Amino acid sequence: MTKLRKITLTLLVISSIIALIIIFDGDILKKIFVLKSVRVVTQSEIKRMEEELSELTSKSATNPEVVNKIGILYQNLGGKYNEKGAWDPAIDALQKALGYGRNNPLVHYQLAIAYANRGTQLENKDDIDKAQIHYEKALQMDPNFIEAKYGLAILLFYEKDNRSKAVQLMEEITKQKPTFYRARFALGRFYYENKDLNKSLSVYQDLYTDLEKMDSPLAKEYKQACKENIQRITTELAR
Repeated sequence: MTKLRKITLTLLVISSIIALIIIFDGDILKKIFVLKSVRVVTQSEIKRMEEELSELTSKSATNPEVVNKIGILYQNLGGKYNEKGAWDPAIDALQKALGYGRNNPLVHYQLAIAYANRGTQLENKDDIDKAQIHYEKALQMDPNFIEAKYGLAILLFYEKDNRSKAVQLMEEITKQKPTFYRARFALGRFYYENKDLNKSLSVYQDLYTDLEKMDSPLAKEYKQACKENIQRITTELAR
């Protein structure tokens, strides 16, 4: 498992709904392969989908409409398991979705998330390799899939020791979509870990300036994280 340096720096990991400020203090990287949604998934939702799948799979597998519906259900079920952090059943469901013809960017992205998280937790290199494969497949199918590019960059930087490629990908994201603030925080972190403190400081200063134009609870969390990072880097540069 990749370990992070003792020196701490704040990195924001943002979903589409809430913000998580993660402090690195030598512990493993946590909650980095995040999903777009953080909506609470109930067990009843999963049970309903599993019951529907059981009913459908008992029918004729030669009916194209039934086959397509089964594939969609497995895809959705895999996503639900991912949201619950249940990586094993997520992988199982998503692999079945592929088997039922759901060979699309979202399925590969969801598989990448499941493999990345399981691989990180279990220190399993094979899972990390599979996560990279599925991130790359998602991007081959949809080069503009920013979330997949972000996940791949994080994976390459922290788990695959390919920092140059990770920085390149994160720079592409920040240019492609400056409002994807999570990527700008991550880029600042990448520069910091590469000991390029001036570049890191510039990223956080520019981001703080942009956030000053926003007025929301989310923006306040971003600004606080930026402020902490700016103060830390400024102190280190002054030594």
